[in-house]
Amino acid sequence: MKSIVFFCHAYGRGALYRALMHLGAVVPGELTALQWCQLTWWKRIDRLAPGQLLEVGRDAGGNRIYIMWVKKDKELVPRLAHTLAAIAGRQGQIILVDALIHDNWRTNLARCLRRFFGNNYLSHYLFLTGIRQSHHGQYPIPNPTV
Repeated sequence: MKSIVFFCHAYGRGALYRALMHLGAVVPGELTALQWCQLTWWKRIDRLAPGQLLEVGRDAGGNRIYIMWVKKDKELVPRLAHTLAAIAGRQGQIILVDALIHDNWRTNLARCLRRFFGNNYLSHYLFLTGIRQSHHGQYPIPNPTV
């Protein structure tokens, strides 16, 4: 059994989006921004501190699925995870997936709005539309990072 960690620097929004797509819990483009905001997981990631893991379930292969929000140092995460996996003897057991590979103006604006005004519907809407735009057709998990 492996652990798959979806991470992003969009307050965990992109990581949750990709994790739920991977689990098959939601279909891309099916939920509105308001319905996304009402999901239990959406509310739970607001309390997630940078670097903290939140387990969202297990996939069909029995792998544990986690999400993690990293602030600005997301290029450090794979190197740190690789080192920790080597120390723990779990080499090849942790798969890291960068859930927000491409930023766009929507995710950047949403990040600024959230920083200055907190959680609000407009920032959630911008995160979701930006994440959808950046992940158009990119739902399969890439090769393992660690």
